[in-house]
Amino acid sequence: MFQKQHDSFREEKKRKKEKDLCIKKKLTINPTKTKVVNFGNSKTKTTWLLGSKLDDADSVMYLGLEIDSKLFYKTQIDKVWKKLAQFNGVLYKARDISSKRILLKLYSTYAKPKIAYGLLAYGSTTKNSLNGILVMQKRILRTIFLKKKFDSISDILCRELT
Repeated sequence: MFQKQHDSFREEKKRKKEKDLCIKKKLTINPTKTKVVNFGNSKTKTTWLLGSKLDDADSVMYLGLEIDSKLFYKTQIDKVWKKLAQFNGVLYKARDISSKRILLKLYSTYAKPKIAYGLLAYGSTTKNSLNGILVMQKRILRTIFLKKKFDSISDILCRELT
C-alpha cells in the first residue's frame, strides 16, 4: 500500500516537473500527435509524457525529412526519387518546346534543391541506397540533352553542370 502511494507521488512529481519545463520553455506539446522513435535495436519501455502514453513509430517526419529508426532513410530516398521521376516526366514533355538552357534552369531550380535538401542527413546512408537518386538524376540529364537510354552523360556532367 505504501509503495503504491509512493509511486503515484513520484509520478505526480514527475508530471509537474514536465509541465513546469514546458511552461518555462514555452512549449506546447500535444501527446496525441507526439510519436516516439526508438533509434537502434533495443526494445523501449512505454513512454509517458504529461500523463499520456506516447505512441511508438518506425519513422517520423521532421522538417520535411522522413527519419526511420534504423537511420537508413529509405522512405526519404524513395520520396526524393518519386519527385525526380515526376519532374523527369514533365521535362520529357517540355523538351521539344523549350531550349536546353531553359531546361537546365528548371533542373537547377527544381531537381537540385530536392536532392540537396537533407543531403547531409540522408547522404550518410549506403551508396547502394543512394544509387536510385543518381540513376534518376542521370535520366533527367539524358532527357534534357536528348540522349538515348544507354548513352554516356559523364562528359555532360563535367561540361555543363560545373
